[in-house]
Amino acid sequence: MIFGKKSRYYTPFDELLAEAKYLAKSEDYTEAINLLSEGIKRGYRPSPLLAERAFIYRTTGNDQLALKDLNDAIERDKRNAELYIIRGDLNFKLENYQQAIADYTAALNYRPQDLNVYLSRARAYGKNKSIDEAKKDMELYIKFFPQAGEAWYEYGRINMESKKYLDALRCLNKAITLDQTNASYYVARGESYYQTNTLKYASNDLSMSLDLDPTNAEAYYLKGTLIFNKKDYGA
Repeated sequence: MIFGKKSRYYTPFDELLAEAKYLAKSEDYTEAINLLSEGIKRGYRPSPLLAERAFIYRTTGNDQLALKDLNDAIERDKRNAELYIIRGDLNFKLENYQQAIADYTAALNYRPQDLNVYLSRARAYGKNKSIDEAKKDMELYIKFFPQAGEAWYEYGRINMESKKYLDALRCLNKAITLDQTNASYYVARGESYYQTNTLKYASNDLSMSLDLDPTNAEAYYLKGTLIFNKKDYGA
């Protein structure tokens, strides 16, 4: 084993998990997965090994295998808030928004003080078109973190999901006031201006986003939409 002489402070389980993490960090993913699988076969405590293997599967783009391992890990450790958060993030990525909401809610049942989970659940509620619930979570989060530009941006995106573009503009104005260097904020506000037919401002925001990030595909698409509809105001 990589760690050589055994330490009296570590069990064989601890050493195996530490070695698997080292292999994964070294990008020796196949060996790490094999080691974790062997540990599970030996009867070591499975939940942490499954969670680590799920992390490696996610890292290598095998999201379905990662989801299966997380399901198995949670089945064996049903009160572990962190596992629910990780699975919630994966379900969100896979667009399983209803399941992501359930995962974040379960995590909050065990760790209600983790305010970041409210922000994650708000995003999932927004994607699931559960706008009232999303707003409740956002209001709670912003109550504690009123200077978080990212939170105001997410709140703006949620209002955009429900086509409440004037409300979205208020949130995005706040986000940009707090952070004028994030291209995504300008893209979102540009889209909101476009939807309210404030086309000059939309074009200006999209130009600003491209100044900050010349590779932003969404900004190029929206500017192209303005031009295609003959609504280009000097963009």
